[in-house]
Amino acid sequence: MAVLTVLSFIGVALVQIVSDWLIESAAAMGLAPLEQYRLLFILLATLLALAILANAFSRPEGSANQPGLDPVMRGSKRKAPPRVR
Repeated sequence: MAVLTVLSFIGVALVQIVSDWLIESAAAMGLAPLEQYRLLFILLATLLALAILANAFSRPEGSANQPGLDPVMRGSKRKAPPRVR
């Protein structure tokens, strides 16, 4: 989990760095502030769409230290294993 947290912090930092670079580059090209932010929002919408696609194709199953979903919860016809009391 710590690795995922660090990666999310790095991802946020990268988005901010790229956003700043985009705004500065657009300003250097002489674009109006409205156009600068339009480019920024197009970039952010594209990143959001890529994140949604990545999430849509990810598997919901767990790993060795994190169990996956219960078969009953996934709509499977199999019965869930008995719970240990």
